[in-house]
Amino acid sequence: MTIYYVYFSPGLNLIYIFISYIYIFYIFQFIISIILSFNDFSVILFIFGVEFNYMSRGLPINNLPYRARIYMNNQVLIPASLVRALGIERAKYADIVISFNGFVIELRNVLLLRTRHTVSRQFTIPRRVRELYGIRPMDQIEILQIRPRTVRASETELVNSA
Repeated sequence: MTIYYVYFSPGLNLIYIFISYIYIFYIFQFIISIILSFNDFSVILFIFGVEFNYMSRGLPINNLPYRARIYMNNQVLIPASLVRALGIERAKYADIVISFNGFVIELRNVLLLRTRHTVSRQFTIPRRVRELYGIRPMDQIEILQIRPRTVRASETELVNSA
């Protein structure tokens, strides 16, 4: 019976250690990719024992008048809580009365835009209204009234009741 002794040189030991570190790195990278696939750091915070509210809800806006800012694309957001409170989830068009710098402006047949999975709506202020009253992005307006319409008329109309 022959006994073979295997001797590893110090150089080979370093190579084996290096290879094992590479495998550990790939395993760590895989774990991190799984954690980051949740699109937020809630899992990481959970691992470290941090308690938090998963999704913060917006301010409860349940009635009009509502003050809103005009976005850079000249659209105004109607939050989901207000849409639910007014019962206009299924409306595609609306007559909207807004107030800006003391002017009361009625916009008729405004298209209510929506994204796929939300209840909130946006509407665009027509160009001629913006030019007539000097409404610019980041200005604040007040939404006084929203009346849903079932059928769209021929064109968006403007009625000034100042």
